[in-house]
Amino acid sequence: MPVLHKFVLNHFKGIESVEIDLQSRTTCSVMTLIGLNESGKTTILEGISHFVSGDRSVSGLFNGTHAKASGAGLIPIHKKAAFSADVEINGVVELEEEDISRIAEAFREDGLDVDTDALRAQFNVKKRFRFVDSTLKATDNIWNFQIRLRARKRGPFKTYSGNDEGENELWNKAVTLVAERLPQVSYFPTFLVDMPTRI
Repeated sequence: MPVLHKFVLNHFKGIESVEIDLQSRTTCSVMTLIGLNESGKTTILEGISHFVSGDRSVSGLFNGTHAKASGAGLIPIHKKAAFSADVEINGVVELEEEDISRIAEAFREDGLDVDTDALRAQFNVKKRFRFVDSTLKATDNIWNFQIRLRARKRGPFKTYSGNDEGENELWNKAVTLVAERLPQVSYFPTFLVDMPTRI
């Protein structure tokens, strides 16, 4: 499964810009956000839930920001009157060896070799909400992802980045393979649990 190393939120609600580093954590799968009341912990979680792998079926159960088709809930609170900018949730992703093997196998079936070394580089995946005068005009998923391919064991690798229309099919196939394996982000704004006596 691809590893999410970092999230960067820009212009999300009360957050001008914040970076959440997941790379420096230990092998523990639990992370804790610590802060004073009203310091932005919940806003950070809401922002991350809008990432490209956010679980819309879960968020649709609540009257949260995903339930608002207008996107007004995403705009920085102090700029609601005339906000013309982008709200962005950016994730830094790295593929694991199993992901790379699956991509290589999928293209091998098409008679193509994949430069597996190039797939080991970290890349950015961004969810962008574009506003003009506080009206949501566009929502985009932007993948800063490259794949290098060649015919089986012949010639140099060619870079595909999704910018050329003729290359889109192969690039889209690679992005789809990665997107299917991205960790899914689910945010529950409220829930009841039995807290353990010790964590």
